[in-house]
Amino acid sequence: LAFFPMGERVLTWSADGDVVISCTTSGTELHRLRHPPAVECARLSPRGDWVATCSAYGESLQIWDTASGRRLRALRTNLVREVEVFPCGGRILTWGRHNVVGLWDVSEGAQTCSLHGHTDAISAAQIFPLGDRAVTAGFDGRAIIWDTHLCAAESVFAHEDWLLGVAVLDGGASIATACSNGKTSVWSVSRGVRLRVLGEPSFTHMDFVYGFYAFPQGDRLAAFHMGQAMIVNATSGDVLQRFSNFPILGFALSVGGDVVATCNGEVVTVWDAATGAKLRTFEDDSSGLAFDTRSFSCNVAIGLGSALDPLGLGPGLSYHDLAQVQRAMHR
Repeated sequence: LAFFPMGERVLTWSADGDVVISCTTSGTELHRLRHPPAVECARLSPRGDWVATCSAYGESLQIWDTASGRRLRALRTNLVREVEVFPCGGRILTWGRHNVVGLWDVSEGAQTCSLHGHTDAISAAQIFPLGDRAVTAGFDGRAIIWDTHLCAAESVFAHEDWLLGVAVLDGGASIATACSNGKTSVWSVSRGVRLRVLGEPSFTHMDFVYGFYAFPQGDRLAAFHMGQAMIVNATSGDVLQRFSNFPILGFALSVGGDVVATCNGEVVTVWDAATGAKLRTFEDDSSGLAFDTRSFSCNVAIGLGSALDPLGLGPGLSYHDLAQVQRAMHR
């Protein structure tokens, strides 16, 4: 579920290959977009004038006009399961079960370059606030920062085990990585050194981190697995809030960081991030949720309240939904 910038329309997508644009107030269906066999990922442009969708088997990336419902172009891809839109809206970043990242020009509908550096599948990625760099995390245990203009790797951060998530902190001054050993590391981008490791009482008790986010202020991190979601202090690792909504298949963070949402596949619950109080629930059988202008995760993400931060200082990207995790674990 993705709400458009003014909140007048809502976007839903699901495993049946349908992407539906509806009127928020009346529920009237305005457009139905077909992208069979199943839609795994849908991302709105910053202005909400187009949406990019990924098919279940990563064979095509399609761009749609949200006003008319017309398909603008279909891009042939190779195992692409995720897409992220640059803050300027003119380019997109793609990745998936292969080890190559793609950069695309939306207006031309062409891939401008491929980023090679990982030796195993890519698990997560995020674009830096100014759009000049991006960071990717992979099952090879490496996080790589890329210059998106030169299409070259700037720095590599090696880990002890495979990576499940990555998030940009402090406006791009540092990054946080979620490792499969349960430890979260914070790294200095300019110095290339590990600043601190968040172990207990942070995410180490989680069986598997499915999603990983940074709050816009950079002071907190959030993660979820099937049993619960939690918010921790980005410096000490102390747990600030826990949210239970079993099974948690998706987690979302607002642009301002004041509310979060969890999704169990049928019900989306919105919570106050500071107090942990339940604010409201929505029932929907869609696998996607996003409010406002951007969806930061393929299965659930929100941006309540205001227009997109022009510097893109919103939350980080999740490591996909449960189905994608299961596929990765059994690849």
